[in-house]
Amino acid sequence: MASSTPSTSSAAAKPATTPYRQIRAVYDSETITVYQAYSKTIAEAAVREQRLDASPDFVCGQRMTWIKPSWCWMMYRSGYALKDTRQTHILALKLTHSTFLSLLSRASLSHHSGLPLTAEERNNPVRVQWDPERGPRLEKLGYRSLQVGVGGSVVKEWVSG
Repeated sequence: MASSTPSTSSAAAKPATTPYRQIRAVYDSETITVYQAYSKTIAEAAVREQRLDASPDFVCGQRMTWIKPSWCWMMYRSGYALKDTRQTHILALKLTHSTFLSLLSRASLSHHSGLPLTAEERNNPVRVQWDPERGPRLEKLGYRSLQVGVGGSVVKEWVSG
C-alpha cells in the first residue's frame, strides 16, 4: 500500500541556498510589482485616478527615481514610511514584463569593481544597483536585491508602463 507521507530523504530536507543576487519580486505571467514611496498628494491622486502622474506634484525626469522590486528593501529605504514626508505612502506598481525588461536592457550598473562610472554610464537614464536585502525588522541580510534607477525621458515610459 502506498504511503501518503512525504519522503524525508536527506536531499529533500536540505534547505535551499539563497542566491547572492536576485530580483526578489511579486510577479505573474504578465506583470512584476515594484514599490515606490511618494508623498500623500502624489499617492492619493495616483490611487484615485489609477495613473501615477495624476497629481501636479508628480514631476517627470528632474531627478532619478528608484523603484524597488523587494518590499523589505522599500520599507527599509523609507523607514517604514516614517522617514520623510515625501515618502509617507508606499505604492505597489505593476509593470508589464516588457516595460521592466526594457528598463533593465538599457541600464548601467551603478556599483562595479569600485571604479567610478564612465561618462556614458553617468549619462545613462537607467541604472541598477544591488543593495543588501533587509528583513522585516530592517536588519541587513547576507544577500542582495535589485534597485532600478529611472531618470530623464525614460520616467515617462516607466510611468505609462
